[in-house]
Amino acid sequence: MTWPAPTGEPLRDESWTPPRASDASEVPAPEVPAPEGSASTPGRWLRLRGVAALACCVLAIMGINELAERADLDVLWYPGRLGSTVSSPGYDVTVTDVVLTQAVGRGDKVRRTPRTYVVVRWKAAIKRERAQAPTQLRTRDDTIFSARDEFYAGRPNLTAPGFTVTGTSVFDVPTDAVEGASIELGPEKSGLTFFQSGVLIADIVTDQTRRVDQATLEEPTKEATP
Repeated sequence: MTWPAPTGEPLRDESWTPPRASDASEVPAPEVPAPEGSASTPGRWLRLRGVAALACCVLAIMGINELAERADLDVLWYPGRLGSTVSSPGYDVTVTDVVLTQAVGRGDKVRRTPRTYVVVRWKAAIKRERAQAPTQLRTRDDTIFSARDEFYAGRPNLTAPGFTVTGTSVFDVPTDAVEGASIELGPEKSGLTFFQSGVLIADIVTDQTRRVDQATLEEPTKEATP
């Protein structure tokens, strides 16, 4: 075998060429499957972000509602007296009568209490759609009593504007706490969250308030407001 004469240059095989740099980039990268349960597409990310934003909005509204229900600072009260008509944005309210008793009858059913029932008769001329307002009694020491559901008659929140509804609200209150009590219709809920206004009838119970053996609930009425 005869070796070529040295020339001072490295030996090389003319048939071999080094790989081009672009060859490596042309080889497709292996596909790695996304972990199970992961968001693998932009659309899914957007959906998850939308759900999260909606949840935050719901929680914010719940927090504002709870704050509003606990605070009277932003409530505009429209004051009045027993027998007078009080005008508010949602309705015109008149407390027509108040009696004290330990027994309340409706039809052939009579309920009794060892405390005192404060029976409040009222009428309301509705001026706004669904003018919702809870009816509650507040004693002098700021204790609040809600109207008893089993006695409630007359629903202003289900009455259309332009009609006047009458009703009766009954409160079960400790006997020694009834004098000087006030009636609150409201605060009225307006819009999504904020309470705005209510009607306050002060001192509905005095030493002159009638006490009867048994009060009979009258059926509610509804008629067009004159």
